[in-house]
Amino acid sequence: MRRAITPIIAVILLIVMTVGISAFVFIWMQNFVGNLQQTTQQQLETLQRPQFTITYATVTSNNTITLILANAGTVPIDTTNNQMTAILEEYSKVTGSRNRTLTGTLSCSPQALQARQQANCSVSGLSNINIANNYYVLTLSYQGVTASYRIS
Repeated sequence: MRRAITPIIAVILLIVMTVGISAFVFIWMQNFVGNLQQTTQQQLETLQRPQFTITYATVTSNNTITLILANAGTVPIDTTNNQMTAILEEYSKVTGSRNRTLTGTLSCSPQALQARQQANCSVSGLSNINIANNYYVLTLSYQGVTASYRIS
């Protein structure tokens, strides 16, 4: 009688081990696929977010800032209809304190920047820019993304 019980116990143990290993693999795969989906979603959101930089900016004699705007992302950037805002902060070269904040009107050519494209832009509507006594920080904002450039 004892010999008949041992093979039954062995079969039951094999079945329990198989179910346990299967459950472990199932849970591990669920976590793996969930993490993979989350990572893919984050990468997709990053690719669909606008990315841009100001590669060069200078002040011209008529209180206008000329700059080169580069689309560093994969989605087009539309600079028309005030979708991109331009803010200029003035700081004293002597004290480093902020004197004032100016808002200007941005115009670019071309107006719609495709991926990896650059545009020549200008910011107008600014007054009393004094580059001799002050330095400026130009900040452009578009759909919650910003880029800044220091003009000395």
